[in-house]
Amino acid sequence: MVHIEMSYKMRLPFSVLGLDAISVKQVCSRRMWTGAEGGRHNGGQGGGEDEEEMVYIGKNSTRYHRQRTCHYLYNNLEAVSAEGVAELRNRSGAKYTPCKRCGSGSGGVVYIMPYGTSFHSQRSCSAIIAYVQEVPLSRAAHLGACSYCGGE
Repeated sequence: MVHIEMSYKMRLPFSVLGLDAISVKQVCSRRMWTGAEGGRHNGGQGGGEDEEEMVYIGKNSTRYHRQRTCHYLYNNLEAVSAEGVAELRNRSGAKYTPCKRCGSGSGGVVYIMPYGTSFHSQRSCSAIIAYVQEVPLSRAAHLGACSYCGGE
């Protein structure tokens, strides 16, 4: 993972209440690219008849997925009342708990996902970003196919 934090002052075009600049902090976390695509390692020849099927796995996956847009991988956010989230259950019947990264928040709206277990106070929380990898089927076959998108 790459974690970048930037703190800087943004100069205002004119003074507002005696302020000439505003302090800004930007934080970004991303998974690094870890491989090479194309025919770099097979003598420069791209593709072949024996090309293996590619599938998708998520963070802490227990199944592989044939569709990148499978609802088990997709971040389907829904805005709900922060007061009522304690009464809600995900599609598996579990309660939602506060996110460990963005907390329970202080606003009136939180964000949930149908199969998630946490609620988020920030729509852009880094925990929401899906960690989905495209891998050869041989590397994920031991997980078994997703019951929703894995059928032939």
